[in-house]
Amino acid sequence: EYFAALFSSREEAKALLADIFPYVKKYTEDKPLVQDSYFPDPDAAEIAKYSRVCDARYFDLYFSYTANNSLRIRKSVETFISKINAGKGMEHVMGIMQDTINSVDREDHKEWMERLQNHLPDIEQKNVYNMAASLYSIIYDISPEKSMWGYGLGPQARAEYIISELLIKCSDEEFGGFLSLTFGGYGKLGVILSICNWLKSDKYDSSEIRKQRAEKLKAHHTAMCERVVNEKINLYSDAYYHVANAWGMYHCYKANDAVESFTDYIKSILSAENVYRVLWDVKTCAIGDNYQYSISDENLTVYLGDIQAVKKLVEENPPRSKDEEFVYQMYNVYCNGEPDVWGHKGVVSQTAVNLNL
Repeated sequence: EYFAALFSSREEAKALLADIFPYVKKYTEDKPLVQDSYFPDPDAAEIAKYSRVCDARYFDLYFSYTANNSLRIRKSVETFISKINAGKGMEHVMGIMQDTINSVDREDHKEWMERLQNHLPDIEQKNVYNMAASLYSIIYDISPEKSMWGYGLGPQARAEYIISELLIKCSDEEFGGFLSLTFGGYGKLGVILSICNWLKSDKYDSSEIRKQRAEKLKAHHTAMCERVVNEKINLYSDAYYHVANAWGMYHCYKANDAVESFTDYIKSILSAENVYRVLWDVKTCAIGDNYQYSISDENLTVYLGDIQAVKKLVEENPPRSKDEEFVYQMYNVYCNGEPDVWGHKGVVSQTAVNLNL
């Protein structure tokens, strides 16, 4: 109705506005204006990549002739791609990757990774594998933050998706190199599983190469998890600990109907030294107007069977830092706290909590 009224007196502007605004183009072609929410808007990537006027982030800039943070992020990504393409070799790409990520504010990581995804076709083939390996190597330097209300991928999750797409473009030899590079990296079991899951996701691509590489990476991940158990590698030691990394191992055993083996493994390595790390891994985080952190009965059962395995260790090792104190507060609320009106018991924070345990 709006477009009909607008063009009843501005017919001469229709063709021009159709070039500028995708919704006008859809209107002129009698296509539905409401996008099916199950599929991404085919125009979205191109609009973001070129900072088009129809994107609300850039609209004002076309009239003010100024720049904003979104435009600066786009320029940063374009500069990054140009530097990557200007050279060749792992060391070249690794250095640029590290320097660039360190120069981007963590609160901008989400949008930076979104723009990087838009520019993946611009990476020259000579550096596709180097890009995947370099991004994998610095994955924990990327913010793990999730969006408020849980909408959209967080920066680290999107980086894992980008790695999976780059691995599809690699040669067989390069993909084999990635398997060799990652085997033994037990501190990234969760990352490898996430990349594998993206490879298995064939909603938009059901190519044979995707299926084959997903199967190979899954077998690779399973072999790593089995070695962790057989060689009694402690995922909660300083050498391998990262938040939620052990969940990458859990999902492997769950897929093979062997969760008991995972639970037995966690019990075998549980100690007073790592109890706060383990407790932080069995938390859930409800995201809304704030962040509520609580211990999940389901997660606790999967990891340890029940809270009794933890109580003595917490008593032996009272909190020694503010971060451990936060975990202890969450644990204490779980054991002794009163549920809120929704039946939840947890610690509320106005901002996301990232702990160094």
